[in-house]
Amino acid sequence: MNIFDLQKSTHYSYKSRSSAVMSVPNQLKVNEPHVVHETIDGETVLLNLRKGLYYSLNDSGSALWDYIQLTGDSVAAIDLLTKHGQAEHKKVASSVNQFLAELIEEGLLVNGKNTDPVSETEVNSMAERLRSFAIGFSLPAMRKYTDMQDLLLLDPIHDVEEEGWPEPKEKE
Repeated sequence: MNIFDLQKSTHYSYKSRSSAVMSVPNQLKVNEPHVVHETIDGETVLLNLRKGLYYSLNDSGSALWDYIQLTGDSVAAIDLLTKHGQAEHKKVASSVNQFLAELIEEGLLVNGKNTDPVSETEVNSMAERLRSFAIGFSLPAMRKYTDMQDLLLLDPIHDVEEEGWPEPKEKE
């Protein structure tokens, strides 16, 4: 079966860490231009330029991020993880939806369809990478870092002294 043929529901619901029920859209996209990301050697680093926060994802979170940012299809991601692994569908769906909800809550992903052209080869490659996490499924996880927030929010053109960036202006 080709991943483009998977049936799609509108949303999955689950309880987030805040115990509020949130619905995760089945089509997601990166919140560009406010979010930049890079995956290097299986580790993904995300930067939210609006909040001045950065994040790192574990291996399974990174594979899921790469698949979602390429295809936007959260339903297909869950199907890939459950049809090729030993974990039960309910556990995987709940874990993936909680992870995606965290990405949405942090403003890293938004509801919408990715309009960038994507080749079937790219999609199949990412699908294979995601499938590799199906056996012995580990929970996708994200770490949030706030230690550089002031620096990342600094406007290097307008909010600096004559010495230049990274010397912030004195508060008036």
